[in-house]
Parts: sequence; C-alpha cells; structure tokens
Amino acid sequence: LADARAKREADEKAKAEADAAEKARKEKEVADARAKREADEKARLEALENDRKAKEAAAAEEARILREKELADARKIREDLAAQKEQMKIRAEEMEKARLDELAKQEELFKAKRSAFKPVMGVYSGASVKSIGDKKSYGYINFGNGIGNQDLTKEEYDAYAEKYLKKP
Repeated sequence: LADARAKREADEKAKAEADAAEKARKEKEVADARAKREADEKARLEALENDRKAKEAAAAEEARILREKELADARKIREDLAAQKEQMKIRAEEMEKARLDELAKQEELFKAKRSAFKPVMGVYSGASVKSIGDKKSYGYINFGNGIGNQDLTKEEYDAYAEKYLKKP
C-alpha cells in the first residue's frame, strides 16, 4: 500500500512537474511569440521611420536643388536685365547725341537762313476766317523766304493793310 501510495505520489509529482514544464513551455512560447511580434513591430516602425526620414531627406534635397535652380534663374534674369539696361542706356546716349547733333545742324541752317534773309513783307487777306484763340483771323503777314506767317486779327489786318497791302 505504501508502495502504491509512493508510486501514486511519484506519478502525481511527475504529472505536476510535466504539467508545470508544459505550462512553462507554453508561457515561453507565448512570451517568445510576443517578443517576436514586438520585435517585428519595432522593426516595422523603424523601417517606416527610416523611410519617412529618407523621403524627408529626398524632399529637402529636391527643395534645395529647386532653390538653387530658382536662384540661378533669378541671377540670370538679373544679369539679362542689367545687360538690357546697359544696352538701353548706351542706345539712349546715342539717340541723345544724334538729337543734339541734329539740333546743332538745324541751328546752323536757321542762322544761315536768317543771315541771308531779306524781308519781303506782304499782307494777304484770308480766304476763310480762322480762329486765333478767341479772336478771328482776317489775314496774315508773309515774312518772306518761308520763315513764317503771322495770323492777324481784324484790327491788325486793317493797320497792316494800309501800310503793306499788295495791289493787284
């Protein structure tokens, strides 16, 4: 009886040890599976973080390259505008010099005409009445040689007509 009891206690003890070992093995499997899941999740998160950092770095590099390109374009535009401005300045100087030369030529021609001018004055009646400001023009004086005419009012015309009117 004692042997049977000792055997039963040994069997129970062995079964309890086997159950404890099985329970420890299952707990170890669960812990290993949990640790594997956590490691996989950590690796996945690290991969996502690395991917995000790589994308940010690529975007930053693209933005830097774009900024450099925009700066180069802006620099080229500024240089082109400066060159155009310089060309326009040179052209304006040339045009001003040509204008001043032309004015000097005209002044010389005018002085030559004036020195050769012999007044030939005549008073002519206008074919039609024109307005001179708020007055009416009744005729004009021809100063001769194409230097110019002066429109006259009725009073001026009458005064000059007595003096210079050409008789037909």
